[in-house]
Amino acid sequence: MSNRKAYTLPMRCKALITGLALLIAFGCGGDKDTSTLDEGPGPELVEGKLSIERSPEFMARLQKVEELLMLRSSTKARKTLRSLLTELPHDIEAHSLSAHLHWLNGRYDQAQKQAKRVLKVLEPYVRKNGSDRTGRSILSRTHMVLGDIAKSEVQLRNALRSGLKSPYAKDLWLSLLIQRENLSDQIELFDSILSDEEATKDATVCAARGLGLIHLDRMEEASELLQKCLNKVPSSNELKSRLQVTQGLVALRTGKLLKARDFFEAAIETSHTDADAHHALAVTMWRLRDVRARESLERALEIRVDPESAFLLGQVHTFNKRLDSAISQIKLALDHIALWTQPRSTRWQVPFTLGRLFARKGQYARAQQAMEQSLEFDPPPKAHREIYRHLVWVRQKSSTASAR
Repeated sequence: MSNRKAYTLPMRCKALITGLALLIAFGCGGDKDTSTLDEGPGPELVEGKLSIERSPEFMARLQKVEELLMLRSSTKARKTLRSLLTELPHDIEAHSLSAHLHWLNGRYDQAQKQAKRVLKVLEPYVRKNGSDRTGRSILSRTHMVLGDIAKSEVQLRNALRSGLKSPYAKDLWLSLLIQRENLSDQIELFDSILSDEEATKDATVCAARGLGLIHLDRMEEASELLQKCLNKVPSSNELKSRLQVTQGLVALRTGKLLKARDFFEAAIETSHTDADAHHALAVTMWRLRDVRARESLERALEIRVDPESAFLLGQVHTFNKRLDSAISQIKLALDHIALWTQPRSTRWQVPFTLGRLFARKGQYARAQQAMEQSLEFDPPPKAHREIYRHLVWVRQKSSTASAR
């Protein structure tokens, strides 16, 4: 452990951080990509079909883009997408992936504009061709970019039931289930689609199944499966770090902090650009009362913009009484709330926390605005009552300040 000053976290902060530790976005790693992508002509059906006949090589590149988006490797994904859209400028799936890329890079207006163009063409097609699992899969991605997680999960679930085999689709489905908080309602389908047999054949499926088992509290099963997969995956495989992170989450969830730290450090050694590994290491460092947690979160945010890491860093700054820095990070989290991968019912915490920080600085009008915004994120009943309790006080303070 570091010989630097260590801090003891209040229990509420520990509970929050424990929850954040279970976050895996749509993949590990990632990079910041500030360049743009010219989509050219819009998506179109060709003779009533999703696309003209696509070559095996074209399909392989499409699948590669799916993998790169899961890994958040934006720069590589953009280059491949550009070549795909040059080759087939009306390809609906390529346009959907383009919208997803804009979304991951924080270009939400551009992402939604592109996704709406895809939706306009694709939704009537899927309505008429419900058995087209590729169409449903593309539609799922489009709904996700547009923020409709429920529709996205249902479309992808139906595509997988119809026989869609893509490991990246399975991984995305698991993420959507976690956000909707209905994994426990889909256990039978989860065990079928992300089975142990499938998991031992594919590292992407293994990591997704492992994460699902953690959320279902099947820790021993998750640990055994992940270790099997780790034993089979070569060090050169980009997904090894993701498996190590997921195995570390098992250790973290069961209170084995030093073991968890070892897994997360090993994941970073495997891939220095694995933002999830840096995030998870930060969580563990905090629970070990090690101030290097802040460094890990800052590194995670250097790799990619991530609302969970920004929110947690804001909590760290708050604990250290650096309110301006905390506000800056919480605002960053709110700006990118579209990328929130926790259960949707937890998003209210971001504007609510921002409101409390403004209140601590005596900025009651801004505090009121932020707390009112938290009500727009459908907080659960208990959270709803807490927001209103603080909101009444803030409104009183704001009115008193205005009357002076």
